[in-house]
Amino acid sequence: MEREIIFKEIILSDNPTIIDVGSYDGNSSCDLLKIFPNASIYAFEIDERSIELFKKNPKTKDIVLTTAAVSNVDGEIKFYRSDSETRRHNDNEDSWSASSSTVKPKEHLSLFKDITFYESVTVPSIKLDTWFKDTPLDIIDLAWVDVNGAEKNFIEGAVNTLNNKVKYLHIEFSEIELYEGSLTLKNILKELPLFEEIAIFDFFGNFGNVLLKNTKL
Repeated sequence: MEREIIFKEIILSDNPTIIDVGSYDGNSSCDLLKIFPNASIYAFEIDERSIELFKKNPKTKDIVLTTAAVSNVDGEIKFYRSDSETRRHNDNEDSWSASSSTVKPKEHLSLFKDITFYESVTVPSIKLDTWFKDTPLDIIDLAWVDVNGAEKNFIEGAVNTLNNKVKYLHIEFSEIELYEGSLTLKNILKELPLFEEIAIFDFFGNFGNVLLKNTKL
């Protein structure tokens, strides 16, 4: 079943609250707005190249953007910037920021040889638990999380919000260690025992995305 159909069936609100963690160019947020035109969407991105793409996208004008990484740290963390001479998602891109991460690449280096990680920089970071406490939100209907192998760090900094305030979680998993410490699907479910698997998307044999439901909410 297509992701859009599933989302419409499970998210019954006409104006859901959605967070997009690791929003890149904002297109995922825009796709979610197509499904839920009255949604309130809060996006997070830290790579300045992706932020530039996000801000150039006219469809993101109603999306609230926070320029910070979302991890298990309130403060500063290392960020590993990706690049490629051949890969582009957008015609106006002059680099490749889509594989950047707050954790070091591992098997990614051998599996995607055309993508390099040429430098690490220090960037601001916030825990989702900290961010949520400072917002007027009561609930998050959907958390869309694309943090390129840093799922464990994200969960550690978000566990209270995930367990008590997030109805559905869409998150990447990897059956090989693309990035240091990246989580398998089994380990994600172990980290989040209140959540159950609804569907798997974009599975390419080694990695994909899973949609999880909070059985408590």
